[in-house]
Amino acid sequence: MTRINTDNAVKTFTVDVLQWRPWLETVDVLRATPAQLAVLEEARRAEKAAQQAAREKIRRQNRPRPRGVKRRMVDDKKKHGAVKKLRGRVE
Repeated sequence: MTRINTDNAVKTFTVDVLQWRPWLETVDVLRATPAQLAVLEEARRAEKAAQQAAREKIRRQNRPRPRGVKRRMVDDKKKHGAVKKLRGRVE
């Protein structure tokens, strides 16, 4: 039987405040190159598109079902209930 030594285990969770530095320097918009400005603009567009997609997804999820779909669902539930009633009971 193999024993695992947990004395030197790496802690994966902490409530302490972490100290870190960003890997890249932030870009000052006033001194940015045209390429940097283009990247910033594209990131802004992508974020805006993602927010709109999230709003539309919630809207689609919350909208009422079409009448035909709802009718078929109810019919299927009734049919399933009738089949279950016909099943014999095990005593």
